[in-house]
Amino acid sequence: MGWVIIGILAVVYLLIRFVQMGHFIVVRFFLNSAIALSIKAVAVVLIVLAIWGIWRWWRWYLHKSDAPKREGINGPRG
Repeated sequence: MGWVIIGILAVVYLLIRFVQMGHFIVVRFFLNSAIALSIKAVAVVLIVLAIWGIWRWWRWYLHKSDAPKREGINGPRG
């Protein structure tokens, strides 16, 4: 039971830190008028591409299977 409480507290802590990090990036980078708009646009594109790449990798990783495919009662369908 103690590990469950520790796990829940760890998840809450990490969520709070993620929100703080996101707030810091938005305020200190995207709302900073000293940084050129083109640099901000490139940063947004890179972030979107990174998220897209991670999503594509995750989908590939979930569909990759080292285990043999399950067959029905009558054998493989063809």
